Amino acid sequence: MNYKIIKKWLVVCIILMFFASAFSGISKKTTNTSVLQSLIKVSSEISENSSPLQGSWQQINEDGFGDKHNVGTRAMTVFAGYLCVGVTNFNLSSKEVNGCELWCYNGTDWIQAVGNRSSASIGPGFGNNDNAECSVLIEFKHMLYAGTANNKNGCELWRTRNPLKGPWEKVIDKGFGYASNLAMWSAEIFMGFLYIGTINFPKGCQIWRTSNGTDFEAVVGGRSHTPNGFGESMNIYAWYMKEYNGKLLVGTQNIFGGEIWRSTDGTAWECLVGPKGNYPRSYQIVDLNYGIRTLTVFKGDLYAGTAALPAFTVTLKIRGINDKPHEVRIFNSPEIGLQIWRSNASKDQKWQCIVGGSTGKNSSGNGFGDNHNIYAWTMKVFNDSLYVGTFNVKRENISLSLKDMIKYITKGNIVYTIGSDLVMKEGDGCQVWMTNDGTHWIQVIGNETSGLGNGFGDVNNNGIRSMSVYQIKNTNALIIGTINAVTGCEIWKYQ
Repeated sequence: MNYKIIKKWLVVCIILMFFASAFSGISKKTTNTSVLQSLIKVSSEISENSSPLQGSWQQINEDGFGDKHNVGTRAMTVFAGYLCVGVTNFNLSSKEVNGCELWCYNGTDWIQAVGNRSSASIGPGFGNNDNAECSVLIEFKHMLYAGTANNKNGCELWRTRNPLKGPWEKVIDKGFGYASNLAMWSAEIFMGFLYIGTINFPKGCQIWRTSNGTDFEAVVGGRSHTPNGFGESMNIYAWYMKEYNGKLLVGTQNIFGGEIWRSTDGTAWECLVGPKGNYPRSYQIVDLNYGIRTLTVFKGDLYAGTAALPAFTVTLKIRGINDKPHEVRIFNSPEIGLQIWRSNASKDQKWQCIVGGSTGKNSSGNGFGDNHNIYAWTMKVFNDSLYVGTFNVKRENISLSLKDMIKYITKGNIVYTIGSDLVMKEGDGCQVWMTNDGTHWIQVIGNETSGLGNGFGDVNNNGIRSMSVYQIKNTNALIIGTINAVTGCEIWKYQ
Protein backbone atom coordinates (compact mmCIF):
# COMPACT_ATOMS: atom_id res chain seq x y z
CA MET A 1 0.00 0.00 0.00
CA ASN A 2 1.21 3.54 -0.78
CA TYR A 3 2.97 4.95 2.29
CA LYS A 4 2.09 8.55 1.42
CA ILE A 5 -1.61 7.71 1.34
CA ILE A 6 -1.39 5.95 4.72
CA LYS A 7 0.51 8.91 6.14
CA LYS A 8 -2.04 11.46 4.98
CA TRP A 9 -5.00 9.49 6.24
CA LEU A 10 -3.30 9.04 9.60
CA VAL A 11 -2.84 12.80 9.80
CA VAL A 12 -6.42 13.43 8.74
CA CYS A 13 -7.77 11.11 11.44
CA ILE A 14 -5.65 12.66 14.19
CA ILE A 15 -6.45 16.24 13.21
CA LEU A 16 -10.13 15.39 12.80
CA MET A 17 -10.20 14.19 16.38
CA PHE A 18 -8.39 17.33 17.48
CA PHE A 19 -10.82 19.66 15.76
CA ALA A 20 -13.76 17.58 16.84
CA SER A 21 -12.59 18.17 20.40
CA ALA A 22 -12.29 21.89 19.73
CA PHE A 23 -15.88 22.09 18.57
CA SER A 24 -17.21 19.77 21.25
CA GLY A 25 -16.25 22.09 24.10
CA ILE A 26 -16.82 25.57 22.77
CA SER A 27 -19.63 26.50 25.12
CA LYS A 28 -18.04 25.29 28.34
CA LYS A 29 -17.62 27.87 31.12
CA THR A 30 -14.99 27.02 33.65
CA THR A 31 -15.51 29.95 35.99
CA ASN A 32 -18.39 32.09 37.12
CA THR A 33 -17.53 35.53 35.78
CA SER A 34 -19.86 38.34 36.79
CA VAL A 35 -20.06 41.88 35.46
CA LEU A 36 -18.90 43.14 38.85
CA GLN A 37 -15.79 40.94 38.73
CA SER A 38 -15.04 42.24 35.24
CA LEU A 39 -15.32 45.86 36.37
CA ILE A 40 -13.08 45.21 39.36
CA LYS A 41 -10.54 43.52 37.10
CA VAL A 42 -10.41 46.44 34.67
CA SER A 43 -9.57 48.97 37.36
CA SER A 44 -7.32 46.85 39.54
CA GLU A 45 -3.54 46.89 39.57
CA ILE A 46 -0.92 44.73 41.22
CA SER A 47 1.45 46.91 43.19
CA GLU A 48 5.18 46.61 42.72
CA ASN A 49 5.51 45.28 46.26
CA SER A 50 3.47 42.17 45.40
CA SER A 51 5.04 41.56 42.00
CA PRO A 52 8.36 39.78 41.35
CA LEU A 53 9.27 42.71 39.09
CA GLN A 54 9.01 46.45 39.60
CA GLY A 55 5.98 47.88 37.84
CA SER A 56 2.29 47.12 37.62
CA TRP A 57 -0.24 45.24 35.49
CA GLN A 58 -3.53 46.81 34.45
CA GLN A 59 -6.28 45.70 32.11
CA ILE A 60 -6.90 48.52 29.63
CA ASN A 61 -9.96 47.30 27.71
CA GLU A 62 -13.43 46.11 28.57
CA ASP A 63 -13.69 42.34 28.13
CA GLY A 64 -14.16 41.67 24.40
CA PHE A 65 -14.49 45.42 23.83
CA GLY A 66 -18.05 44.96 25.07
CA ASP A 67 -18.76 41.91 22.88
CA LYS A 68 -18.06 38.42 24.26
CA HIS A 69 -17.85 37.14 20.67
CA ASN A 70 -14.59 39.09 20.29
CA VAL A 71 -12.69 36.07 21.55
CA GLY A 72 -9.08 36.82 20.66
CA THR A 73 -6.46 39.44 19.84
CA ARG A 74 -4.90 37.78 16.83
CA ALA A 75 -2.60 40.56 15.54
CA MET A 76 -1.02 43.60 17.19
CA THR A 77 1.27 46.35 15.91
CA VAL A 78 2.03 50.05 16.35
CA PHE A 79 1.12 52.31 13.42
CA ALA A 80 0.89 56.11 13.12
CA GLY A 81 1.10 56.52 16.90
CA TYR A 82 -1.69 54.02 17.61
CA LEU A 83 -1.60 50.53 19.03
CA CYS A 84 -3.60 48.57 16.46
CA VAL A 85 -5.21 45.26 17.47
CA GLY A 86 -6.86 42.78 15.11
CA VAL A 87 -9.69 40.96 16.86
CA THR A 88 -11.23 37.57 16.06
CA ASN A 89 -15.03 37.61 16.24
CA PHE A 90 -16.77 34.24 16.55
CA ASN A 91 -20.24 33.41 17.84
CA LEU A 92 -19.73 30.38 20.03
CA SER A 93 -23.44 29.57 20.22
CA SER A 94 -24.20 29.54 16.51
CA LYS A 95 -20.64 28.62 15.48
CA GLU A 96 -20.77 31.44 12.95
CA VAL A 97 -18.26 34.16 12.21
CA ASN A 98 -19.39 37.78 12.37
CA GLY A 99 -16.42 39.44 10.70
CA CYS A 100 -13.18 40.46 12.38
CA GLU A 101 -12.66 43.84 14.01
CA LEU A 102 -9.76 46.28 14.33
CA TRP A 103 -9.31 48.52 17.36
CA CYS A 104 -6.85 51.42 17.81
CA TYR A 105 -5.54 52.68 21.16
CA ASN A 106 -4.04 56.13 21.74
CA GLY A 107 -2.85 55.54 25.29
CA THR A 108 -6.19 56.55 26.79
CA ASP A 109 -9.10 55.49 24.59
CA TRP A 110 -9.98 52.65 22.22
CA ILE A 111 -11.48 53.51 18.83
CA GLN A 112 -13.00 50.90 16.54
CA ALA A 113 -11.53 51.17 13.04
CA VAL A 114 -13.07 48.02 11.52
CA GLY A 115 -16.46 46.88 12.77
CA ASN A 116 -20.07 47.91 13.18
CA ARG A 117 -19.70 51.03 15.34
CA SER A 118 -20.10 54.57 14.05
CA SER A 119 -16.37 55.25 14.49
CA ALA A 120 -15.39 52.42 12.10
CA SER A 121 -14.00 53.35 8.70
CA ILE A 122 -15.21 50.03 7.22
CA GLY A 123 -17.63 47.30 8.31
CA PRO A 124 -16.87 44.01 10.13
CA GLY A 125 -14.45 41.75 8.29
CA PHE A 126 -13.52 44.66 6.00
CA GLY A 127 -17.02 44.37 4.58
CA ASN A 128 -16.93 40.56 4.43
CA ASN A 129 -18.23 38.63 7.44
CA ASP A 130 -16.36 35.52 6.28
CA ASN A 131 -13.12 37.27 7.22
CA ALA A 132 -13.21 35.77 10.70
CA GLU A 133 -9.80 36.99 11.81
CA CYS A 134 -7.57 39.97 11.23
CA SER A 135 -4.64 37.61 11.44
CA VAL A 136 -1.75 39.83 10.26
CA LEU A 137 -0.97 43.50 10.89
CA ILE A 138 2.26 45.03 9.62
CA GLU A 139 3.51 48.43 8.45
CA PHE A 140 5.15 48.51 5.04
CA LYS A 141 6.19 51.68 3.20
CA HIS A 142 4.09 53.93 5.42
CA MET A 143 0.92 51.92 5.02
CA LEU A 144 -0.81 49.51 7.39
CA TYR A 145 -1.43 46.07 5.88
CA ALA A 146 -4.08 43.78 7.35
CA GLY A 147 -4.32 40.12 6.33
CA THR A 148 -7.37 38.00 7.07
CA ALA A 149 -8.39 34.41 7.71
CA ASN A 150 -11.26 33.24 5.53
CA ASN A 151 -11.98 29.53 5.18
CA LYS A 152 -14.73 29.98 2.58
CA ASN A 153 -13.16 31.92 -0.27
CA GLY A 154 -9.52 32.29 0.76
CA CYS A 155 -7.65 35.00 2.64
CA GLU A 156 -7.63 38.71 1.79
CA LEU A 157 -5.13 41.56 2.21
CA TRP A 158 -6.17 45.15 2.88
CA ARG A 159 -4.17 48.34 3.34
CA THR A 160 -4.64 51.96 4.39
CA ARG A 161 -2.72 55.08 5.34
CA ASN A 162 -5.22 55.92 8.07
CA PRO A 163 -7.00 53.05 9.83
CA LEU A 164 -9.44 55.40 11.56
CA LYS A 165 -10.52 57.44 8.55
CA GLY A 166 -9.67 55.09 5.69
CA PRO A 167 -10.09 54.48 2.89
CA TRP A 168 -9.20 50.80 2.90
CA GLU A 169 -7.97 49.20 -0.31
CA LYS A 170 -8.17 45.46 -0.99
CA VAL A 171 -4.95 44.36 -2.69
CA ILE A 172 -5.31 40.56 -2.49
CA ASP A 173 -8.51 38.55 -2.87
CA LYS A 174 -9.37 34.85 -2.71
CA GLY A 175 -6.10 33.57 -1.30
CA PHE A 176 -3.77 34.97 -3.99
CA GLY A 177 -5.94 33.06 -6.46
CA TYR A 178 -5.76 29.84 -4.42
CA ALA A 179 -8.89 29.31 -2.32
CA SER A 180 -6.96 26.73 -0.27
CA ASN A 181 -4.92 29.62 1.18
CA LEU A 182 -7.30 29.90 4.12
CA ALA A 183 -5.40 32.56 6.04
CA MET A 184 -2.46 34.91 6.07
CA TRP A 185 -0.68 33.79 9.21
CA SER A 186 2.76 35.42 9.27
CA ALA A 187 4.50 38.45 7.80
CA GLU A 188 8.00 39.93 7.76
CA ILE A 189 9.95 42.61 5.90
CA PHE A 190 13.19 41.38 4.36
CA MET A 191 15.52 43.09 1.88
CA GLY A 192 12.89 45.67 0.92
CA PHE A 193 10.11 43.14 0.34
CA LEU A 194 7.00 42.39 2.36
CA TYR A 195 6.65 38.61 2.81
CA ILE A 196 3.38 36.95 3.76
CA GLY A 197 3.00 33.29 4.77
CA THR A 198 -0.28 31.39 4.51
CA ILE A 199 -2.22 28.46 5.91
CA ASN A 200 -2.93 26.11 3.05
CA PHE A 201 -4.80 22.87 3.48
CA PRO A 202 -4.31 20.31 2.03
CA LYS A 203 -1.47 21.34 -0.29
CA GLY A 204 0.95 22.97 2.15
CA CYS A 205 1.69 26.60 2.99
CA GLN A 206 2.66 29.27 0.49
CA ILE A 207 4.79 32.42 0.81
CA TRP A 208 4.28 35.53 -1.29
CA ARG A 209 6.23 38.77 -1.50
CA THR A 210 5.86 42.29 -2.88
CA SER A 211 8.14 45.28 -3.31
CA ASN A 212 5.39 47.84 -3.92
CA GLY A 213 2.48 46.49 -1.89
CA THR A 214 0.27 45.58 -4.84
CA ASP A 215 2.18 43.23 -7.14
CA PHE A 216 2.90 39.89 -5.49
CA GLU A 217 4.99 36.93 -6.58
CA ALA A 218 5.06 33.46 -5.03
CA VAL A 219 8.38 32.33 -3.53
CA VAL A 220 6.98 29.12 -1.98
CA GLY A 221 4.12 27.38 -3.75
CA GLY A 222 2.14 28.91 -6.60
CA ARG A 223 4.32 29.24 -9.68
CA SER A 224 7.56 29.51 -7.73
CA HIS A 225 10.48 27.08 -7.97
CA THR A 226 9.74 25.81 -4.45
CA PRO A 227 6.63 23.59 -4.07
CA ASN A 228 3.89 24.23 -1.52
CA GLY A 229 4.98 23.51 2.03
CA PHE A 230 8.64 23.51 0.93
CA GLY A 231 7.87 20.23 -0.80
CA GLU A 232 5.96 18.70 2.13
CA SER A 233 2.16 19.04 2.10
CA MET A 234 2.03 18.46 5.85
CA ASN A 235 3.72 21.86 6.37
CA ILE A 236 0.25 23.39 6.48
CA TYR A 237 1.10 26.64 8.28
CA ALA A 238 3.86 29.14 7.57
CA TRP A 239 3.50 29.77 11.27
CA TYR A 240 6.12 32.46 11.89
CA MET A 241 8.70 34.48 9.94
CA LYS A 242 11.73 36.34 11.26
CA GLU A 243 14.82 37.98 9.81
CA TYR A 244 18.02 36.87 11.54
CA ASN A 245 21.67 37.27 10.60
CA GLY A 246 20.84 38.50 7.10
CA LYS A 247 18.48 35.59 6.36
CA LEU A 248 14.72 35.13 6.33
CA LEU A 249 13.56 32.25 8.52
CA VAL A 250 10.19 30.51 8.36
CA GLY A 251 8.86 28.15 11.03
CA THR A 252 6.16 25.70 9.99
CA GLN A 253 3.45 23.62 11.61
CA ASN A 254 3.64 19.97 10.70
CA ILE A 255 1.86 17.11 12.48
CA PHE A 256 5.08 15.07 12.18
CA GLY A 257 7.25 17.87 13.55
CA GLY A 258 7.72 21.56 12.84
CA GLU A 259 10.44 22.67 10.44
CA ILE A 260 12.55 25.81 9.98
CA TRP A 261 13.55 27.00 6.52
CA ARG A 262 15.81 29.94 5.63
CA SER A 263 16.75 32.00 2.63
CA THR A 264 19.44 34.55 1.87
CA ASP A 265 17.57 36.11 -1.07
CA GLY A 266 13.93 35.27 -0.32
CA THR A 267 13.54 32.89 -3.26
CA ALA A 268 15.97 29.98 -2.74
CA TRP A 269 15.38 27.98 0.45
CA GLU A 270 17.38 25.59 2.58
CA CYS A 271 16.13 23.45 5.45
CA LEU A 272 17.62 24.33 8.82
CA VAL A 273 15.45 22.10 11.01
CA GLY A 274 13.70 19.14 9.42
CA PRO A 275 14.38 15.92 7.50
CA LYS A 276 16.52 17.80 4.97
CA GLY A 277 18.34 19.94 7.53
CA ASN A 278 21.17 19.60 9.99
CA TYR A 279 18.69 19.06 12.80
CA PRO A 280 15.86 16.51 12.54
CA ARG A 281 12.26 17.61 12.45
CA SER A 282 11.08 18.65 15.95
CA TYR A 283 14.80 18.94 16.85
CA GLN A 284 14.52 15.48 18.40
CA ILE A 285 11.89 12.99 17.30
CA VAL A 286 10.98 12.05 20.86
CA ASP A 287 10.19 15.66 21.74
CA LEU A 288 7.14 15.72 19.43
CA ASN A 289 7.19 19.46 18.65
CA TYR A 290 4.51 19.71 16.00
CA GLY A 291 5.21 23.33 15.14
CA ILE A 292 7.58 26.28 15.42
CA ARG A 293 5.12 28.69 16.98
CA THR A 294 7.31 31.78 17.29
CA LEU A 295 10.79 33.04 16.47
CA THR A 296 12.56 36.03 17.97
CA VAL A 297 16.02 37.52 18.41
CA PHE A 298 17.29 38.28 21.91
CA LYS A 299 20.82 39.49 22.72
CA GLY A 300 22.12 38.22 19.39
CA ASP A 301 20.64 34.74 19.70
CA LEU A 302 17.74 33.22 17.78
CA TYR A 303 14.99 31.79 19.99
CA ALA A 304 12.41 29.31 18.73
CA GLY A 305 9.30 28.54 20.77
CA THR A 306 7.52 25.30 19.92
CA ALA A 307 3.99 23.95 20.07
CA ALA A 308 2.70 20.53 21.08
CA LEU A 309 -0.68 19.03 20.27
CA PRO A 310 -3.30 19.26 23.03
CA ALA A 311 -3.65 15.98 24.89
CA PHE A 312 -6.91 14.16 24.34
CA THR A 313 -8.49 10.77 24.83
CA VAL A 314 -10.90 9.45 22.20
CA THR A 315 -13.47 6.78 22.96
CA LEU A 316 -15.85 5.16 20.51
CA LYS A 317 -19.42 4.55 21.68
CA ILE A 318 -20.63 1.07 20.67
CA ARG A 319 -23.28 -1.46 21.60
CA GLY A 320 -21.93 -4.20 23.81
CA ILE A 321 -23.32 -7.45 25.21
CA ASN A 322 -27.11 -7.49 25.49
CA ASP A 323 -27.14 -4.27 23.48
CA LYS A 324 -25.79 -2.26 26.42
CA PRO A 325 -23.92 0.98 25.62
CA HIS A 326 -20.17 0.62 25.91
CA GLU A 327 -17.19 2.87 25.26
CA VAL A 328 -13.90 1.67 23.83
CA ARG A 329 -10.79 3.84 24.07
CA ILE A 330 -9.31 4.13 20.59
CA PHE A 331 -6.70 6.86 21.11
CA ASN A 332 -4.86 8.38 24.07
CA SER A 333 -2.29 11.06 23.29
CA PRO A 334 0.57 11.97 25.63
CA GLU A 335 0.72 15.29 27.48
CA ILE A 336 3.69 17.26 26.18
CA GLY A 337 4.43 20.88 26.99
CA LEU A 338 6.16 23.59 24.98
CA GLN A 339 9.90 23.88 24.52
CA ILE A 340 12.23 26.80 23.77
CA TRP A 341 15.41 26.38 21.73
CA ARG A 342 18.29 28.77 21.13
CA SER A 343 20.94 29.15 18.43
CA ASN A 344 23.65 31.68 17.59
CA ALA A 345 24.69 32.25 13.98
CA SER A 346 28.11 33.66 14.88
CA LYS A 347 29.02 30.58 16.91
CA ASP A 348 28.58 26.92 16.01
CA GLN A 349 24.89 27.35 15.07
CA LYS A 350 24.01 24.35 17.17
CA TRP A 351 20.62 24.37 18.87
CA GLN A 352 20.38 24.27 22.64
CA CYS A 353 17.13 23.40 24.40
CA ILE A 354 16.72 25.90 27.24
CA VAL A 355 13.16 25.06 28.29
CA GLY A 356 12.05 21.42 28.29
CA GLY A 357 13.55 18.69 26.14
CA SER A 358 14.28 15.03 26.76
CA THR A 359 17.94 15.38 27.62
CA GLY A 360 17.43 16.98 31.04
CA LYS A 361 20.31 19.40 30.57
CA ASN A 362 18.36 22.47 31.67
CA SER A 363 16.49 23.32 34.83
CA SER A 364 13.08 23.81 33.18
CA GLY A 365 10.81 20.97 32.19
CA ASN A 366 8.50 21.06 29.18
CA GLY A 367 5.95 23.85 29.50
CA PHE A 368 8.06 25.50 32.21
CA GLY A 369 7.22 22.48 34.36
CA ASP A 370 3.52 22.48 33.38
CA ASN A 371 2.63 20.23 30.43
CA HIS A 372 -0.66 22.09 30.02
CA ASN A 373 1.46 24.96 28.62
CA ILE A 374 1.47 23.51 25.11
CA TYR A 375 2.41 26.62 23.07
CA ALA A 376 5.09 29.23 23.44
CA TRP A 377 2.45 31.35 21.71
CA THR A 378 4.14 34.74 21.80
CA MET A 379 7.56 36.23 22.52
CA LYS A 380 8.60 39.85 22.96
CA VAL A 381 11.75 41.66 24.03
CA PHE A 382 10.94 44.40 26.56
CA ASN A 383 13.29 46.37 28.81
CA ASP A 384 16.23 44.10 27.94
CA SER A 385 14.31 40.97 28.93
CA LEU A 386 12.60 38.27 26.89
CA TYR A 387 8.93 37.62 27.70
CA VAL A 388 7.10 34.44 26.69
CA GLY A 389 3.32 33.98 26.78
CA THR A 390 1.81 30.50 26.86
CA PHE A 391 -1.30 28.70 25.63
CA ASN A 392 -2.62 26.45 28.38
CA VAL A 393 -4.94 23.49 27.65
CA LYS A 394 -5.98 20.50 29.75
CA ARG A 395 -6.50 16.96 28.49
CA GLU A 396 -9.92 16.53 26.95
CA ASN A 397 -12.05 13.41 26.68
CA ILE A 398 -13.87 12.98 23.36
CA SER A 399 -16.62 10.42 23.07
CA LEU A 400 -17.81 9.72 19.52
CA SER A 401 -20.22 7.31 17.94
CA LEU A 402 -19.47 5.76 14.57
CA LYS A 403 -22.09 8.14 13.14
CA ASP A 404 -20.26 11.11 14.69
CA MET A 405 -16.97 9.92 13.18
CA ILE A 406 -18.45 9.69 9.69
CA LYS A 407 -20.11 13.08 10.15
CA TYR A 408 -16.81 14.79 10.99
CA ILE A 409 -15.07 13.20 8.03
CA THR A 410 -17.80 14.02 5.50
CA LYS A 411 -18.47 17.55 6.76
CA GLY A 412 -14.79 18.45 6.53
CA ASN A 413 -14.55 19.93 10.01
CA ILE A 414 -10.83 19.37 9.70
CA VAL A 415 -10.64 22.78 8.21
CA TYR A 416 -11.76 25.31 10.33
CA THR A 417 -7.99 25.34 10.62
CA ILE A 418 -8.36 28.63 12.38
CA GLY A 419 -10.46 26.65 14.84
CA SER A 420 -7.38 25.60 16.80
CA ASP A 421 -6.69 29.26 17.50
CA LEU A 422 -10.26 30.46 17.49
CA VAL A 423 -12.17 28.05 19.68
CA MET A 424 -10.45 27.54 22.99
CA LYS A 425 -10.69 24.46 25.13
CA GLU A 426 -10.62 24.30 28.93
CA GLY A 427 -7.30 25.12 30.61
CA ASP A 428 -5.70 26.38 33.79
CA GLY A 429 -5.16 29.88 32.42
CA CYS A 430 -2.24 31.31 30.45
CA GLN A 431 1.12 32.18 31.95
CA VAL A 432 3.86 34.72 31.25
CA TRP A 433 7.53 33.99 31.85
CA MET A 434 10.56 36.25 31.48
CA THR A 435 14.33 35.92 31.40
CA ASN A 436 17.23 38.36 31.50
CA ASP A 437 19.84 35.94 30.18
CA GLY A 438 17.88 33.29 28.24
CA THR A 439 18.63 30.63 30.83
CA HIS A 440 17.06 31.61 34.13
CA TRP A 441 13.30 32.18 34.08
CA ILE A 442 10.89 34.05 36.34
CA GLN A 443 7.14 33.45 36.26
CA VAL A 444 5.48 36.84 35.87
CA ILE A 445 1.85 35.79 35.41
CA GLY A 446 0.67 32.60 37.12
CA ASN A 447 2.72 32.99 40.28
CA GLU A 448 -0.02 32.96 42.88
CA THR A 449 2.18 34.00 45.79
CA SER A 450 3.79 37.09 44.28
CA GLY A 451 1.52 38.32 41.52
CA LEU A 452 -1.51 37.69 39.36
CA GLY A 453 -2.59 34.07 39.04
CA ASN A 454 -2.92 32.09 35.81
CA GLY A 455 -4.84 33.94 33.12
CA PHE A 456 -4.42 37.26 34.96
CA GLY A 457 -6.75 35.80 37.58
CA ASP A 458 -9.23 34.33 35.06
CA VAL A 459 -8.63 30.77 33.84
CA ASN A 460 -10.80 31.52 30.78
CA ASN A 461 -7.82 33.52 29.48
CA ASN A 462 -6.31 30.37 28.02
CA GLY A 463 -3.66 31.97 25.83
CA ILE A 464 -1.43 34.99 25.38
CA ARG A 465 -2.38 35.67 21.78
CA SER A 466 -0.31 38.78 21.05
CA MET A 467 2.37 41.05 22.49
CA SER A 468 3.64 44.48 21.57
CA VAL A 469 5.60 47.38 23.04
CA TYR A 470 3.78 50.72 22.98
CA GLN A 471 4.83 54.09 24.36
CA ILE A 472 2.39 55.69 26.79
CA LYS A 473 3.28 59.15 28.16
CA ASN A 474 6.92 58.77 27.07
CA THR A 475 7.25 55.42 28.85
CA ASN A 476 7.34 52.08 27.08
CA ALA A 477 4.70 49.57 28.14
CA LEU A 478 4.44 45.88 27.40
CA ILE A 479 0.99 45.18 25.94
CA ILE A 480 -0.47 41.67 26.11
CA GLY A 481 -3.67 40.44 24.46
CA THR A 482 -5.44 37.23 25.45
CA ILE A 483 -7.89 34.72 24.05
CA ASN A 484 -11.01 34.27 26.14
CA ALA A 485 -13.95 32.28 24.76
CA VAL A 486 -16.27 33.07 27.67
CA THR A 487 -16.26 36.81 28.36
CA GLY A 488 -14.14 38.03 25.43
CA CYS A 489 -10.48 38.94 24.93
CA GLU A 490 -8.57 41.07 27.40
CA ILE A 491 -5.67 43.48 26.90
CA TRP A 492 -3.23 44.14 29.71
CA LYS A 493 -0.34 46.56 30.02
CA TYR A 494 2.78 46.24 32.14
CA GLN A 495 4.53 49.53 32.83
